[in-house]
Amino acid sequence: MFEELRARVGRRPRATPRQGDLAAERAVETEELRSRLAAAEQKLAETQASVHHATAAHAPVPHFRRRLHDMGRDVRYLARVDPEAAHPLLRIRRKLRNYQLAASHGVPIPEVVAVWGELGSLDLRGMPERFVIKSDSGSTGRGVLPLRRRDDGRFQMVGGEHVFSHEDVVQFFRDPSLGGPYFAEELLVQPQGGELPDDIKFYMFYGEVGHVMLRRMPVHADLRRSRVRLLDGDGADLGEDIVPNRRVDSTIEPPDCLAEYIEIARHLSRAVALPFVRVDVYETTHGPMFGELTRGPGGKQLFREDHDRHLARLWGQAQRRLDLDVIAGRPLDHLRGEHRAPDLYPAGHAPPGVRPGEEDPSPRMPCETWCLDDRGGHRPKKAG
Repeated sequence: MFEELRARVGRRPRATPRQGDLAAERAVETEELRSRLAAAEQKLAETQASVHHATAAHAPVPHFRRRLHDMGRDVRYLARVDPEAAHPLLRIRRKLRNYQLAASHGVPIPEVVAVWGELGSLDLRGMPERFVIKSDSGSTGRGVLPLRRRDDGRFQMVGGEHVFSHEDVVQFFRDPSLGGPYFAEELLVQPQGGELPDDIKFYMFYGEVGHVMLRRMPVHADLRRSRVRLLDGDGADLGEDIVPNRRVDSTIEPPDCLAEYIEIARHLSRAVALPFVRVDVYETTHGPMFGELTRGPGGKQLFREDHDRHLARLWGQAQRRLDLDVIAGRPLDHLRGEHRAPDLYPAGHAPPGVRPGEEDPSPRMPCETWCLDDRGGHRPKKAG
């Protein structure tokens, strides 16, 4: 429409003595067309401004799933350019290393009864009646196998029907997504009984609680049959619609001393130099027991929209607090505490970034310096 109006305005009639009246009429028409064109352009500008305002008001906000996706992309990039695993994102995927980190902060860890550098050296003789074999790297339950000894020399999966020979166990861990060393640890027992202990997953944002997920697994590694319940940092139930693709069970009870578990998660999330980490803790007959640290939880990670956005906001805020701490002097690394921690890696099988025979280079400092500062503030505390 604008092009037609402009074309009509641009056609100026030639005035002749015999066409004077016609020229005057055309001049009036031209002015009218110019007025209509100006009015139309003004209306277009107003409409464009309105559309821009509406689009900005409803623009997509950062979502938790998107942040997880971006983090995964960063991990793939770092894997190419950081072979020594100096970046905190790459230093968190090792289970034994995380056991050492938790123990250095005074958090109880499961008893590790055997460690093997290679699958070929795996020896299940002398294992306790019930135990768990794990790979040092691996995720989503693929590198975890809870077993019970049988009288015929084979092994029954705890929380499952599969029966394994020694060779079957070795084959289970030949999954290319897994990596050694491989280790056996005690199978944890929870106070309320059951073959598999419920695990408590804390979605942590550098000292802040996103939510607490209580998860019950009737069958090992079968997420389709798992049941969950989500609580906020004060222990309040977040509702049955909080996870649309999971079975929510409001009968799963949190530990009586949930606040103690939350403080463990806060502490460890501040020790880790990442804006987000999931801290897994088990309730056992011996009290809270460290499970693992996870940089990127598996599965779809679908949450109710308002909660998804809430988690994304917490992630962004945690990144800024971590930035401020680094500016104030915090090392950009996972911080080891001052408690004695066992050296769990066999000779010649240290994780990336640790040279054989050398100690883990992660900085060691009193927990009071950074890890116990309320809400992850950026003022370091002096020990003593």
